[in-house]
Order: sequence, then structure tokens, then C-alpha cells
Amino acid sequence: MSYGMTVILGDRSPSVRAVLRRLLEQSNGVEVVADSDDGREIVRLAAEKTPAALILDLDLPSLGGRALVKRISAAGQIPIFVLTPKRNRETTRTAMSLHKLGVVDVYPKPESPSEWNTLGQALSKAVRNLGSEAAAGEEEPPAPDDTPVISRDLRYVGIGASTGGPGAMYELLAALGHRTRVGVAVVQHIADGFESVLAEWLATELGMDVAVARHGEKLSAGKVRIAPAGKHLLVDGGGALRLDHYSAPVGGHRPAVDLLFRSLSGQPPMRVAAVLLSGMGTDGAEAMAALRNANVLTVAQDKASCAVFGMPKAAISNRAAAFALAPRQIGRLLARAGGAKL
Repeated sequence: MSYGMTVILGDRSPSVRAVLRRLLEQSNGVEVVADSDDGREIVRLAAEKTPAALILDLDLPSLGGRALVKRISAAGQIPIFVLTPKRNRETTRTAMSLHKLGVVDVYPKPESPSEWNTLGQALSKAVRNLGSEAAAGEEEPPAPDDTPVISRDLRYVGIGASTGGPGAMYELLAALGHRTRVGVAVVQHIADGFESVLAEWLATELGMDVAVARHGEKLSAGKVRIAPAGKHLLVDGGGALRLDHYSAPVGGHRPAVDLLFRSLSGQPPMRVAAVLLSGMGTDGAEAMAALRNANVLTVAQDKASCAVFGMPKAAISNRAAAFALAPRQIGRLLARAGGAKL
């Protein structure tokens, strides 16, 4: 078996570490180079072995939680995946808040053997896709901070994201600002039930109206609405949100970014924008291309700021994105397009 990406595991339980090691190393391309049940030892190992990623339960002795992530982040940019008890909402919310400090994704700790297999596959795929490079010779769209805006009529923004998306979304929304005239609809691929924790964290941290979307709710100025688990999120011609749990998954996803973006075509082109942030796969790229052809503002997160360059890369490769920008630049661009004076 050939290895390419190295990982360090941190968990109190030897059996959990053993199971994770076995599951990860079944995947071609991932090697567990060390594991520990102690936070300070994790920091030492990370500095010594400089792994591609850390997979941690934050409840570790001697050093854990926010302090552990801060220490790792201060020593260098090592992507961190956090495992958190599924039923402990407060712990999950704390883990979600650490997206600002280098946490790429948060996963619920499994409660059954089948869930462990699913987690192992998800983690292996995420680690292998970290920092995905653009193809040789591939050029990104221009990325000036003063990207010109030809219209200030923007009212609805659709955002798609996956692995690495929550941290990027935080930065984008912080730059967009709570006084924005724009309504934002979000499809974030995330563990079932975590979308509400994500919404609570963003709302508290940013002072914005962020919540899980409700069927029939108007997507009015300043609202950020996140698709609930298992339901496609759409924006109808009148700006109302529609939740669809009858339509099949698209590309294995429900909610799917592609369906959100397609629904935006019912609006005048100058009133909508589509954004793809960090994430694995290609969800959203096809529908974004159609929107760009209809003169809709389309933006992908740039490679340098992505934890995983999959979804933005797909949009850039098929010329669906007019611009590639860092999340805060995207937020400022959307603010200007919505008429904000920055």
C-alpha cells in the first residue's frame, strides 16, 4: 500500500485510536504516523512529524479543547479534523467555533459499527483531498481586491460549500456585514444535525440573522439561511425559500448546491450571485456555469485560501466562475454588489 498523506490521531480511548488507524490505513494514500491520549504529547508530535492533518477528540488530558487547537495553530498551519460526541450539543458548538483556528471539519463520533466505517471513509477522502492542487497549466480567474461591480442590484446569494466551508463562510459573512441588503441561501455539506449548530455559532459570532431555513420563509435582506439535513433548498421567483425532500439526491447530495443554483435562474441576472467555497467534489459547478452564461455574478474561493480546492476547482476548470477570491474578498464584492458603501 502506498502512502502520501500522514496523520496523527488524538483520543483518550486506545480502542478508538486503533479503530481509526485501521480504517484510515485501509485507504490507499493515508498513513497514521503517531497517536496519543495526551494533548501536550499531540502538540509535540505535531511539531516533530509535521503531519498533513490531525484527527482529534478535544477532550484530552493535560491540554485539550480550545487551548489545544490554539497551540497547534500557533506552531503552524496543520489542518485539524475534530470528532465530537453526537449528543453533546455544547461540545459540538465549541468544536464548531474552532473553525477560525484551523479546524477544517467537525464529525460526530460514531455510535454503531456501520457509522465507524462511514466515518473512516469520509476522513480518508477528506485527508487525501487536502490542499488539492490545480491541474498543471491551469489558470485561475483574476483576483483583484477591487473587483469591479457593474450593478448594485444584488438581492439574493446562493453559497455552496463542503469540507473547509464553515471557516470560509465565517470570513465571507463577516466581510458582507450584518447591515447587508442581500439575503443568503447556503447549502453546506455537513453531518446531519450539525447545520443548526453551525447556524447558532455564526449568528452568535457575527451578530447576524443566521438560522436553518424554513419552508415558505422570505429570503429578505440580512438573512442567512442554511439548508436542513435531507432537504434540497431552493429560492423561488418571489424570493421565498422552498424545501424539497421528495426529489432524489443529486450527485449523492441532498441538499445539493446544483439545485440551489438552478433555482436562482428564476431571478433577473443582476439580482443574484452564486458562490462556491472550499469543499470536495463538483457539486454546484455545472449549475454555476449555466448562471454565468446568463450573466449572473459567479465567484469561487481561490486555491490559496481553500482547505480543499475541489468544488472551486471544478467551477474554475469549466469556466463557471468569473472570479476566484479569498472569502473576505468575496464578502466585500457581494457587499458592493448589494449597494453597501464600504
